[in-house]
Amino acid sequence: MEKIAIFGNTGFVGTWLSEYLLNSAEKINIFGYSLKPNTKPSIFKSLKQEKRISYQQYGNVLNEKKILDFIKYTKPNKIIYLASQPIVKIGLKKPKENFLINNIGLINFFESLRKSNLKYLKKVIIFTSDKVYENSDSNKRFIETDNLGGSDPYSASKACQEIISTSYFNSFFKNKFEIITLRAGNIIGGGDWAENRIMPDLIRSLFHKEKLNIRNPKSVRPWQNIIDVCRAIDIILKNKINKKVIVSYNIGTLNNKKYKVNSLEKYFDSFFNIKSKRTDKTKKRTFSEKKFLSINSKKIFQDLNFKNILTFESSNKLTCEWYKDYYNKKNMVETTNKQISFYKSKLEN
Repeated sequence: MEKIAIFGNTGFVGTWLSEYLLNSAEKINIFGYSLKPNTKPSIFKSLKQEKRISYQQYGNVLNEKKILDFIKYTKPNKIIYLASQPIVKIGLKKPKENFLINNIGLINFFESLRKSNLKYLKKVIIFTSDKVYENSDSNKRFIETDNLGGSDPYSASKACQEIISTSYFNSFFKNKFEIITLRAGNIIGGGDWAENRIMPDLIRSLFHKEKLNIRNPKSVRPWQNIIDVCRAIDIILKNKINKKVIVSYNIGTLNNKKYKVNSLEKYFDSFFNIKSKRTDKTKKRTFSEKKFLSINSKKIFQDLNFKNILTFESSNKLTCEWYKDYYNKKNMVETTNKQISFYKSKLEN
């Protein structure tokens, strides 16, 4: 039976990925290493995953000994590393903490691999961000060989994760196991309650009566659904990549259609039949973000035949339906599994 460890499994992406793997035809032991859920509500708690995965260890990535003990105890065949500070605004508010978690935490992880018995390990996936590229707002669709950069602490720390991963691979892990870095972002789906993200902000404005402040309504982003991202990771887990070089993949839509931030708001308002304007224009922007961000995902399509199958509209529909079920107190394990089954049925058609 395959043994997969997920670092950061209690977060939005980690919980969906765990659920996707739990729905696999093959039996998989899933081991989680993460902080306790830090959002209320929490998708991890909603899906009762602490009791449904094989083993859960709560811990900080700044605790190297705890990471090493976890790896030695679980002996995973494959590891997905998602344990990062994921919010741009928090990176600006707490830059030192941002760099410590995203960079020293990753170094602690690699040091733990270096000190453990690596015979059982075949593959490591490091989930970075689509914001790793040096972005001059030139409407460029970034490819994996473009220059790395970062004009804010979050983006810089994620670019550093790429450099750290390459350094450790070339210095210690080459020809021992695969390391793949995945660059994805602007992921939407049910169960995200993080601060300063557009969909959770929209949900809070409706169901929690909070004021809505959309910072950059006309910024263009490569929106994609969480289930597409989970399938991309699953494909990489199942395919042999390369133990001689570190490999990076962008995960995003193949088409070049441009969707602005306010496109999400318009769909949301239409789905929930909201007619009044809810945007709080009294708040001033506290930081600036790039107006245009788009990545080219042809490489993963050419290498592994992966492409997103959910359209912008269907992705938004699934997201809104998930939240509707949650606030109607439905069984969210059933709702989530139903969405995954719907997605897999589209693959068969």
